[in-house]
Amino acid sequence: MKRLVLPWAALLVFGCASAASPTYEVVIETTVEADGTSRDCQIISQDGGGEAVAQLALEACAKFRFEPQARDGAPVAGARVRAPIHVRPE
Repeated sequence: MKRLVLPWAALLVFGCASAASPTYEVVIETTVEADGTSRDCQIISQDGGGEAVAQLALEACAKFRFEPQARDGAPVAGARVRAPIHVRPE
């Protein structure tokens, strides 16, 4: 799995409402382009929250930036990455 450029804390919780709010885990998979952007975000698994949580995770995935895979020192596209996202709806 490739290292994320953003710190994990920035990816884990969206819309913090309160400590009592439920948190849902969504595992996404995406393809990393040579410039570090993500494409083809897909949900691999989800532990609740329904369509609203799934949509939040997909929107976040589209904004992720990764360190791209390198070949002979040059960035290349095509690495598949899985990442857990913890969503706490407001």
